[in-house]
Amino acid sequence: MYGLNLLRTFLAVHRAGSFTAAASLLGLSQPTVTAQIRALEQQTARELFERRPRGVVPTPAADELAVRVAAPSTPSPRQPAIRP
Repeated sequence: MYGLNLLRTFLAVHRAGSFTAAASLLGLSQPTVTAQIRALEQQTARELFERRPRGVVPTPAADELAVRVAAPSTPSPRQPAIRP
């Protein structure tokens, strides 16, 4: 499994469309965001973003990961569902 900080940074970049904007949202430096995305790309063995002169574009692998990370999880048999 991937670290929560890496996944939080990944979702911020995916939503913001740039490392710089994600860094600003997260209160991190742009080089830190870049390093975290590179680490996640190494862990997944996939390129997650296509770098462009003005931001980034998510690859299909990034879109798939974003859906998996952002989707509500189903409770495990050991964990009861949270009811309002």
